[in-house]
Amino acid sequence: AIALLQCDAARTIAVGDRLDTDIAGSLAAGLTSGLVLTGVATRADVAAAIPTQMPHVVFADLPEMVAAWSRDLA
Repeated sequence: AIALLQCDAARTIAVGDRLDTDIAGSLAAGLTSGLVLTGVATRADVAAAIPTQMPHVVFADLPEMVAAWSRDLA
């Protein structure tokens, strides 16, 4: 998808709510991973995560993620 959209993988974040699929997949693809705590995973799950499922960043919800993204673009 990154090649198709002609995006820079270094400036891409894959966001999901599951450590074992979304986060593990983004890490395996070499992407920055962001976990949103509005779905399956909890902060306790993150604390116990194995390295191949440890997200780079954790957001409480999508508004928090958008706020962080907006700050980074400013």
